[in-house]
Amino acid sequence: MSSIGKLKKSNDADGEFLIGSIQTLEIDLAIRLYATGEPADSRSPSYRVFAQRKNGSEVEIGAAWLKTMTSPEKFGEEFLSISIEDPSLPKLNVAAFKDADGSTYTISFRSRQAKSA
Repeated sequence: MSSIGKLKKSNDADGEFLIGSIQTLEIDLAIRLYATGEPADSRSPSYRVFAQRKNGSEVEIGAAWLKTMTSPEKFGEEFLSISIEDPSLPKLNVAAFKDADGSTYTISFRSRQAKSA
């Protein structure tokens, strides 16, 4: 997986959120993730993803789900599955994994592999 961004915990008068960026050859997004209050592994998103417009306001561009790893080597570790969709961008599915410090995440590109029949 390729690292294409970072997230870190932050807060303001409205509460806690995750702030960061995603950067690829064609995309340079400043993003914020606001918690929805949904539990981990729910069908409903755990976070709403917003990007900053050129005028400084924010627009919702996606959602993130808090998931738990099931592979034996990382069993039980949580990560964020992030889906970004906006008419001005290609559909982007990425994952954010906690760094060793526990307060930052590394965003990695996930290529979807075709399922065999």
